[in-house]
Amino acid sequence: MKIKTHIANDKGRPFAWMALLTSVGFASFMTVLAVTLSQKIGNDAYVGYFFSFIAIIALITSLASTVLLRKYSKVTISKVTLVGACITFFLFTFAANIWHYLIFDMLRAISITLFTIILAIFVRDFAKEKEIALAEGRYYFFGNIGWVIGPFLGGFLAEYWNKEAAFIFSGIIYFITLLYFLHQNLIVKNPHIHHRKEPVVEESFSKNITDFFREKERVKSFFVAMGLYFWWVIHKVYIPITIIHIGYSQGIVGIVISASMIPLILLEVWVTKKAQTGGIKKYMTAGYIFLSVITFAFYATQEIPFVMLTLMVIANIGTAFIEPLHEAYFFQITPKKDEERFYGIYIASNPIVNIIGPLIGAIILTFTDISDLWIFCAMIFMLMAGITFSLGKKTSLKYHYQALKIWIQSHLLGHRAHS
Repeated sequence: MKIKTHIANDKGRPFAWMALLTSVGFASFMTVLAVTLSQKIGNDAYVGYFFSFIAIIALITSLASTVLLRKYSKVTISKVTLVGACITFFLFTFAANIWHYLIFDMLRAISITLFTIILAIFVRDFAKEKEIALAEGRYYFFGNIGWVIGPFLGGFLAEYWNKEAAFIFSGIIYFITLLYFLHQNLIVKNPHIHHRKEPVVEESFSKNITDFFREKERVKSFFVAMGLYFWWVIHKVYIPITIIHIGYSQGIVGIVISASMIPLILLEVWVTKKAQTGGIKKYMTAGYIFLSVITFAFYATQEIPFVMLTLMVIANIGTAFIEPLHEAYFFQITPKKDEERFYGIYIASNPIVNIIGPLIGAIILTFTDISDLWIFCAMIFMLMAGITFSLGKKTSLKYHYQALKIWIQSHLLGHRAHS
């Protein structure tokens, strides 16, 4: 029996499998890394600073991709980055101090950021114009299966063996991905994984950025993506740390993170099918409202650990309404000829948030406790709901300010009045 991938066309099957494999490897690694750093450094605020610095490296890589992808073959870059990722994961087993972790994670960030950008463009290259949302949804579907498997295996290996076993496992998975990619390129000769020769277009780095932000809808799509990536910062850094702090083990961290991906698997394909007829923005708006309510509920249930863990698992119901659609919207408003120019800038929203997010978390944890972080998250997600609702409309910043103000008045002030 054949497993269906993210489109019926067999040409899409390699991207689904690569999304699955890389997600398993990366999720296993990230589940262990945050807790390992927390134990090594001994200060959760400094963990945030660490991830912020790594995100700066990823940001530079994302922006550099706008030039690299116009000059070099995506296939060549993919091979180099997959080899680099394999080597880096194995190097983590030799890390003896925080500086080793920092250097190795810089190399890891460069490799994985570039390959992730290229894989997303591969997905767009074969998708028909009217099926972008569906292709994205099914691509993320397979990636999220990896995020169910990866954290569970990473947490299991770290608890019952050691953290080095989890790093080795990630390296093996990326090596398998490399072999599969080479098989598609050299043996199968997949028409979408080849050295496409195109005239090199010399465009300045600054012109690409200027042209990107000249279009208001692209700017809005950039902020919508930032909101999603902010949630993933919270999910990968502060949720594992919180679970440990309320008295659970590394194994429970892996189980919770894995279980939290199930809503994505169950809902994302359904959401993308509905969005094709019902419109993208209303589903993404609903997703952000849900995340806002859930993160505020984290604040309200801190003294009830089991309830908090349950909320952490179901939080991604909201994410399922955003993740498969935000890139689809970007590709809908971006001409195909400009994808390689602009996608690296668009996806730079990820490292930018990975700089700002941990930094904000670190500052909050330096002066107060994590309860204030949940309140801040709730406010951010409600603001994102306002921006998402405005997609396709000519709205000012005043509109988004009013949406945030109304939420604060109806939720935060109301909560304090009853406390």
